[in-house]
Amino acid sequence: MPTIDDIEKDLLERADGASVEDLGKIAAAMKAVAETKQTEANARNKARETRLELFKSLAAFLVPVVSLLALFGTIISQNKQLEASRQQLEDTEWRDLLTPTRSIPIRRSRRACARSLRRRSMASRPSRSPAA
Repeated sequence: MPTIDDIEKDLLERADGASVEDLGKIAAAMKAVAETKQTEANARNKARETRLELFKSLAAFLVPVVSLLALFGTIISQNKQLEASRQQLEDTEWRDLLTPTRSIPIRRSRRACARSLRRRSMASRPSRSPAA
């Protein structure tokens, strides 16, 4: 099956030395060929526009989803860092608590540890105001 370009070349070859009546027919055929080419170009452009609109629609959906995933990742990362910081602080507190007891004999260290724990728990309690 001949393509549009082949038909156009054939019409141009026929135009050489053709009569006026044949030239009118060839001109009408060339006009139909030009309209066909324009229609094909419009169809290609429409397909590109459709793909572009699809991409825009997907992007409008994917951008918020990716942003939420990044936000959740950040929250999880910060949560892990906070937990590690709390654990490190707790380890430091225990180390500070146990450091003085290493030089004290075992019997005394138990009593000192118990006293220290009682003092800390008492210090962390809110003070009670006398009832009126």
